[in-house]
Amino acid sequence: MRVTLRRCVRSLSHWMTALCLGGFVPAAAFAQWIGPTDVIVAPWGSAAGQVGLERGDVEEYDAFPSEILLAPDGSIVLPDPVNRRILVYRVDGTLTKAFGPQGLDPGAARLWPGTVVLLRDGSLVTKVRDILQRYDLAGNLLASAEGVLGSLEGLAPDGSILVHQFTGQDVWQLYSPSDLSRRGALGDQPTDPSKGRLVRRLRITTDAQTGRTTTIQDLQISFPDRIFTIADFRGQVFAFFRDDRGGLYIETAGVNPSDSYTNVYPSGAVQVIQVPHSIVSHYDSSGQLVASLHLPANDHGGIVQANPGDMTEPRAKVLYGRPVPDAQANIYLSRRDSVGLRILKWTRSP
Repeated sequence: MRVTLRRCVRSLSHWMTALCLGGFVPAAAFAQWIGPTDVIVAPWGSAAGQVGLERGDVEEYDAFPSEILLAPDGSIVLPDPVNRRILVYRVDGTLTKAFGPQGLDPGAARLWPGTVVLLRDGSLVTKVRDILQRYDLAGNLLASAEGVLGSLEGLAPDGSILVHQFTGQDVWQLYSPSDLSRRGALGDQPTDPSKGRLVRRLRITTDAQTGRTTTIQDLQISFPDRIFTIADFRGQVFAFFRDDRGGLYIETAGVNPSDSYTNVYPSGAVQVIQVPHSIVSHYDSSGQLVASLHLPANDHGGIVQANPGDMTEPRAKVLYGRPVPDAQANIYLSRRDSVGLRILKWTRSP
């Protein structure tokens, strides 16, 4: 079974992950995870074993392998947009294949791989312009379809490929995951009950002595086989998932006092910026917290020379991506710096 994070927001800026590898981490935070270990180490470049980087005006516009896709067989798939290829690694980080596009005109090939989605059978689909293509992980082109308008969004509950169109109203086109033929269209985005449904519920408690009332927010996440209720939940949920043993994991954000950088302005004014960090927390069937994993943070190097009137966040020396879980709740995270890209792995202990 392949588990992916359910996105409760469409994106989360890279600066929303924090807690430097060398910073303070409570010992209990890693009680159920071991690591991190470097699974993939790839320098910047275009040669074999390297990955591409093109810097934009700000970090959010950088082009590099920003997605970590985990195949059902454990393979790690990295789309490399700068070098216009897809890299496939074994679970131990050994590079097994690097392949480029087939059957595209030069203009479309320059945009490849575009959006990439893994299918349930272990193959993948790419979309550039109006061209949808399916490849296996050996790089063989299995199917191709043109005239597919809209954005590739993922998979429908039945495994169909989902493409979103907006022409005055939302339309969700469904395509076959085998030959890419069109299966039909929906007016509403299909939801997968197996991925869970999140609801926040408010309850009011009254103090028997003072009569004061307090509003408490409980979090309820419903799956077909179980409903998880987490009492007095505070903070924003960015994503949640279950592992192959049925455990619930929630991604939130927190702040550690040690995670900060200092803006120094020409006037002498000093501004200390605290950097939030991502937390993956494991809950049991009764909604009790079992363990939390505090993930690494963007590192700005401590002191930054700020420019008056410039609201752009300064570039970090080390940047981290979004956490990606596998079916066993092992957590993968990308780390990039001036040298190259690393894929880190925290292994869930039994």
